Amino acid sequence: MSNPDRRTAIKQLLAAAASLAVAPPLSLFGAPTPQRERPTGEEHQQMAAVGRKFMNQFFAPALSVAIVRNGAFVFERPFGMADKEAQLPTAPTTLFRIASVTKPFTSVAIFTLVEQGKLNLNDKVFGSSGVLDNMYGKPPYKQYVTDITVDNLLTHTSGGWPNDSTDPMFRFNSWSQAKLITWTLANLPLTYPPGTHWAYSNFGYCVRARAHHREDHRYALQGLRPAGRADAVRYLRHGDCR
Repeated sequence: MSNPDRRTAIKQLLAAAASLAVAPPLSLFGAPTPQRERPTGEEHQQMAAVGRKFMNQFFAPALSVAIVRNGAFVFERPFGMADKEAQLPTAPTTLFRIASVTKPFTSVAIFTLVEQGKLNLNDKVFGSSGVLDNMYGKPPYKQYVTDITVDNLLTHTSGGWPNDSTDPMFRFNSWSQAKLITWTLANLPLTYPPGTHWAYSNFGYCVRARAHHREDHRYALQGLRPAGRADAVRYLRHGDCR
């Protein structure tokens, strides 16, 4: 029997807290049993054991687990060392490079603007009538570029810029977003008309984050503050789309 993969290990960790997420059983008289909001000491130990097992199995130097119920943290625990050389332990406020997990943050911020009527999913992104106007590159743009909509960026259907060896997001790490987007528009043409082909696109979300800033980044960030963590909006505040 093969060892469980990372997804299985994460499922095991979450399953240890399942008693907090399911509806309580009804009593004999039909009244709901009072529901516990926080794990017991034994459940804490079980989740910690799964966390340590995950670290050992995948040689992870650090790990942070947080479980939220009804808008409040019910389990929050860091594991391992944030800096082994400096012997700095991981803390609940330690920042991790979470890569594509930032994409849902972008989506939440965008849909906050959509709900408030400040942005439309069908809005064009590039060109004189686009959200970004002509901020990046020089018109006339290459084929299909001015047809890209906000929805295309969110759904990875821009028509190009896939997550492969041509992905511009991993080619020029020292460049600013402005320089990267301008270069990509000029040098990496789209392959398909927007909306006709799906391809996972890191660059598409980089552009999406810039369009979000252009519209009203402070306004959209309000939609992320209920999580109670200022760090949760750090990615959008600074426009870090790598």
